[in-house]
Amino acid sequence: MSGMKDMSDLALIGGAAAMLGIGCFLGGRVSEEGGEKGVSFSSGSSQEEGTRKRVDPLMVRQLSVKFSGATSVPVGSENARTVSASNDGNGKMMCVDGCWCAAHIAYQFSDVAIIYPITPSSPMGESVDAWSAAEKKNLFGQVLSVHEMQSEAGAAGAVHGCLSAGALSTTFTASQGLLLMVPNMYKIAGELMPCVFHVAARAIAGQGLSIFGDHSDIMAVRQTGFALLSAHDVQECQDMAVIAHLATLHAEVPFVSFFDGMRTSHEINKVHILGNDVLRDLLDTVEEKIQDHRDRALNPSHPSLKGTSQGPDVYMQ
Repeated sequence: MSGMKDMSDLALIGGAAAMLGIGCFLGGRVSEEGGEKGVSFSSGSSQEEGTRKRVDPLMVRQLSVKFSGATSVPVGSENARTVSASNDGNGKMMCVDGCWCAAHIAYQFSDVAIIYPITPSSPMGESVDAWSAAEKKNLFGQVLSVHEMQSEAGAAGAVHGCLSAGALSTTFTASQGLLLMVPNMYKIAGELMPCVFHVAARAIAGQGLSIFGDHSDIMAVRQTGFALLSAHDVQECQDMAVIAHLATLHAEVPFVSFFDGMRTSHEINKVHILGNDVLRDLLDTVEEKIQDHRDRALNPSHPSLKGTSQGPDVYMQ
């Protein structure tokens, strides 16, 4: 197996080198702008810098995969996640898994993602981290700010803090990781903060450890005040994630958008990817709600009171 992996890596390196060589042969030049290598081309005979067009190095790697014969690697697989980082889908059909779909939407609709890995939700955090490192812009025209914490408890606390500061924040988790988030989930729901937790539902470790899917983790957070939205296949992982990110802003209630761990999270299937034009139109419908959320942010210029002590006559309401 290690020999096959080495050959695959050599094929990718060889394919990338070939593409760079072809680029230079066609009149391009290797450039290094902003710490990122690429090939730039000039239009016609003009040599002015303003007319040069840069080739995305991620596109070069994607093409290297194609021309190296490694077409058997699915776009949604672990080795191909960085390849698809520069591809919005643009309304086309793609072969991806459930985690990729949820991560794609979370990246587009968020300012901040707080991550901590736990099977089978880890690919979602890995994907947004890779896209952020590649400086992929989301619907807000910015690169998602991604931070990995020391545990899921810290991730949930950081999400609560980001929401309090007016940022649209999200996280990804499963099983015991979701249980560690319960204390902060009560606070987020109690303060009516819009956010989405993307969960690849997994069995809770009791008498033994199981990394496969059931809904025992989801059933354990029903009482937190979060709305629960379930996706039943890979296509719905994307579609329900969009609905969750829009509905949480309209309702001012946090959402858990979940799907079956392993069975759906890692299932590679043909999905109609919603293009950025469609997603921007949907985002425009909640523009005022987003501004309302940002206006409620903690700010010394307009201080507000939170976390008061309440007697039974008020608390029960």
